[in-house]
Amino acid sequence: MENTIPENLEELCKANSNPNPVNIAGYGRESTHKGYLSWVFSTEHNKELAVNLIQALSNAFTQSNGLSDYTHADCYFEQQIGNRKVDLLVKLRSESSSKSQFLLPIELKTDSGPSGEKQFQDMSSQISANPDYLGGLVFCLGSSCVQNYKWGKFQILGPDKILSYWKKFYDEGPDFLKDWLEMLAVEIGRKELAVEVYKLCKKDWGAFWGFGYRNYKHLMYYVYAKIRESLHSNNKSRTWEIYDGGYNAVMNLKSGSESWQDIPEINGLRWFFEFNDDRFCLKLEQNSDDLKVVSDWANKCVSTLKAYKSNQPIRTKNRRTWKKGWPLLGDWNVDFSDFANLENQIDDIIESYGINGIMADI
Repeated sequence: MENTIPENLEELCKANSNPNPVNIAGYGRESTHKGYLSWVFSTEHNKELAVNLIQALSNAFTQSNGLSDYTHADCYFEQQIGNRKVDLLVKLRSESSSKSQFLLPIELKTDSGPSGEKQFQDMSSQISANPDYLGGLVFCLGSSCVQNYKWGKFQILGPDKILSYWKKFYDEGPDFLKDWLEMLAVEIGRKELAVEVYKLCKKDWGAFWGFGYRNYKHLMYYVYAKIRESLHSNNKSRTWEIYDGGYNAVMNLKSGSESWQDIPEINGLRWFFEFNDDRFCLKLEQNSDDLKVVSDWANKCVSTLKAYKSNQPIRTKNRRTWKKGWPLLGDWNVDFSDFANLENQIDDIIESYGINGIMADI
């Protein structure tokens, strides 16, 4: 198999069915990448190529001067950095340089974000305090590459960037490196062709399986990434951020006056716009302890929204209680098959129901 990115659905389906050992072991499993990359980053298994691969990534490092002096690399699993463990720790060694070693921690993510709010914050403080560290890298190898998280001092490298740095080593590389790079290219194809697969899923919901998507949420992350590009290109004042919603992918509107608005009379309550799969939602962020006050306001809000006449009528949600969390006020069905129509629909909804519309009067 050549190291090429699938350009259409036929090529993606064929590439996914290829008996590549990375695919067989499970591309979506971080443990798969941990095993392959431990060989990639070790001169014991990869001779001098391991150091060359690290040097090719040097633009992402906090410090990279003098790396050309290093000729040996060892890679270790699950090494301690302060009170945390990093997936891989690469130790660069030199027999000629005055500095005996550099340390490069690499965290691996496929479709998930950080493991806990402070994972990268804690490791970053340790990296900053120790001059032996080159910096830190996060290999965001799946849909994590399009999600918005705070990664601290760690630099994000998605499949696109890694492949651009390492593609020149493919022809002369060992078989295990070729296998890994080939599946990196396939994952890029999944990202680029996600909207086309989504269209197939409108007729056959399970169609995404044949192209190697780990689940429907994996597909939707990549669909959101394409939508975000399109929406931002036409309205650069709006910022859309993608997160893991647990059961589904979410994309929030993070944009000043148009979303995340406080309810003045209720402390700890605000409203915002968000995509949940192929629904566009008006939701609450509910952090108030006064559930009765919240319930009275929310029920009044739902009644007002239900009675409001619009070109984009909202489907409201009736609730008996409004507990803490992110309860839904109402939503709209949207179709990601037609970006132009989607953009017009979202503009209309935000204008009609946002801070310049009905929510300003409630």
